[in-house]
Amino acid sequence: MYMNKKLLLYLLSLTGVFISSCDYFDHRIEIINLSNYNIVLETYSDSVVDTNENNLTEYYYANIIEVGQKTNLTQSGTNGWPFYIRRSKNQMLNICVFNFDSLKKYQTINFLVKHKIYKQYSFSEREMVKRNWVIEFH
Repeated sequence: MYMNKKLLLYLLSLTGVFISSCDYFDHRIEIINLSNYNIVLETYSDSVVDTNENNLTEYYYANIIEVGQKTNLTQSGTNGWPFYIRRSKNQMLNICVFNFDSLKKYQTINFLVKHKIYKQYSFSEREMVKRNWVIEFH
């Protein structure tokens, strides 16, 4: 019985070391805002931008990318971004960039999408690898 407890504690400690050494998020995409205005952006699994109840204005207000700022996009999984691209409908990373001033003016991403007040970009996995997973917006 004592040996079983000792073995169990040993296995649990090994599991803790293994889990703490794993990174379950992929932060490889770096966004650089080289435009002359603050931006917010969203990724989509299709080239058609959707409007839905998940487009919460508060989220975008909290995730402004200011002029000259760099930020990283996060996807779950150790190979989250390649997997995300492969499972998208067009096998591309689809990004919509919104001018933050437009969001402030019209109050919702859905309005901007409906009236096509955004810039849209699509990148293949190969393009992203070639860019070293860095996207500069001008």
